[in-house]
Amino acid sequence: MTTEVVFQGVPFALSQSEGPARFVLGLNKCGSSLLNQVVEFIAAEHGLHLVNLPGVFFNAGVRVETWANADLGAVLRPGNLYIGFRNCPPAFAREPLFARSRRVFMFRDPRDALVSLYFSDAYSHALPKGEGDKAEAARQHFITKRDRIRATDINDFVVQEAASLNRAFLAYAEVLRSPLTLALRYEEHVFQKKRMLAHITRHFGLPLTPEAVERLLAKVDVVPQVEAKESFIRAVTPGDHRRKLRPDTIAELDRILEDSLRMYDYH
Repeated sequence: MTTEVVFQGVPFALSQSEGPARFVLGLNKCGSSLLNQVVEFIAAEHGLHLVNLPGVFFNAGVRVETWANADLGAVLRPGNLYIGFRNCPPAFAREPLFARSRRVFMFRDPRDALVSLYFSDAYSHALPKGEGDKAEAARQHFITKRDRIRATDINDFVVQEAASLNRAFLAYAEVLRSPLTLALRYEEHVFQKKRMLAHITRHFGLPLTPEAVERLLAKVDVVPQVEAKESFIRAVTPGDHRRKLRPDTIAELDRILEDSLRMYDYH
């Protein structure tokens, strides 16, 4: 059974179950779409209620900075599985439910993430699907942004975005250290999805039958044979920044991203 809660002017359906809450966390262009797809399947197999806070807000045209610092207590309830996060909301640090809940967190070399972000923002990023003035304004914002980025050299783009991504990586410091967190390194799992699935189901206590595992892998175990810049799954091979960026650009990224490269052991 679910109940509707309106938060920041946006309606959310929340489970009234007293089971544990679970969280799926990520960063922009760090395998979060794959991770969310896997967890969505697991949730469906177990009849769990999914809540995609960032996705619902995105389609409604509500920007991250508007809701991420707000008091999320109204929409964080036991019995729900929360997905879709590409940033760590500062509000999580104040939420007792989050503090005692298990979470899965995937990360990637931030230099590869920046390259992927360029192609996503320039060619394949989805547009908000909601109705109303806010959603339309958000669509126009992303279209304008897309045109601007297509006119920008990739080397200039990644340097411009590096400090912001560095802050996003560092914001997950407490999550990364928590014993309640299953931390998944993208590079170790993008070609080992069955192993990734085993880790997630064990951590969340949500086992799958062998038949269900094979059905899921048939959906998600996809590796593009050729790179297509306008495709959502453009390229998954680690180390893409070394193929796309100039050496001086990489040196500058190493300087800007020094703290996150060290914290996530990519130095």
